[in-house]
Amino acid sequence: MRKIVTIAFLFSWLMAQKAVITLPSGYRLELPHTNNIQFDTIRVKLGATFTAESPADFLPTIVTGSGTIITGQPLVSAVSSSTSDGAYNAGDTLLITVTFSENVTVTGTPQLTLETGSTDAVLNYVSGSGTATLVFRYIVVSGHTSADLAYGSTTALALPDTTVKIRDNLANDGVLTLPVPGATNSLQANKALVIDTEFPTAGTVNDGSGTDITYTNSSTSLTANWTGFSDALSGIASYKAAIEDAAGSSVVAWTDVGNINTWTATDLSLSNATTYYTVIRAADAAGNLSTDASTNGVTVDIDGPVIGYVLDGDTGDIDWTNDTTALSLTWDGFSLSFIHI
Repeated sequence: MRKIVTIAFLFSWLMAQKAVITLPSGYRLELPHTNNIQFDTIRVKLGATFTAESPADFLPTIVTGSGTIITGQPLVSAVSSSTSDGAYNAGDTLLITVTFSENVTVTGTPQLTLETGSTDAVLNYVSGSGTATLVFRYIVVSGHTSADLAYGSTTALALPDTTVKIRDNLANDGVLTLPVPGATNSLQANKALVIDTEFPTAGTVNDGSGTDITYTNSSTSLTANWTGFSDALSGIASYKAAIEDAAGSSVVAWTDVGNINTWTATDLSLSNATTYYTVIRAADAAGNLSTDASTNGVTVDIDGPVIGYVLDGDTGDIDWTNDTTALSLTWDGFSLSFIHI
């Protein structure tokens, strides 16, 4: 049976003891509000429990030990976000929530610091006073990056000066210690928020569906394929493609072609002996676009060669030969208007 020790019952015994007292395993010391007993130290052994409604009830006594110590102060129970999981870019707004073990009242503007690359983001409190959940606003700025948004330490929640307070209805100051980053109830554990303000890396684009080609015999379609595009944070989400002629004039306007690596444009009206270029840009999950990467051009050839002539023999046309093992031919006059045979 659990043993409950009350101050009213054992007050005289405690006062008769040394300035350092020990609460044995299996005992629970419940300190009523405003008792204001004072000892140097109360040691709570493993398996014992010490509870108080407010630290003011036992100050300046030090309560320590490996048992359960409940001081009546609001504790942070979780850090999360009301913003949906996903990737976010410069200008996007995310709301980060810090939940306490009880309702708290906020005076002033507490701040929460997040790890966002070379420059950390400092979030200001915006709402939640009178409830257990406080809301902090984060507006992403250029240069911020995070593969999994998090705060850097358990001390990331702070009060900028002595006028800023987080307290319960008994005026107990909130304990601002956050869950260990990455552990249960931390922001990382509760959400999957990616901050990506960096451009994807561009790759290489080839004409054709495989090895790069120089000519095509189609005037109605062009195919291109690409490799080497990458994005380290939010990943490649899709590609955009366009086709231009040598003068840079648009043949096919920018088109979202999805997350593929080979694309064919159809229903075109291409001109013979004209070179065309397919241009590709990658978009990551946060909406950043890579620089453009272009093919080296493919030339349309829809004219057959001009027919020349063929002669029997290697010096002139002959009608007879006495060689039963070989025949010689000579030809000339075959040509194309723009491709050398």
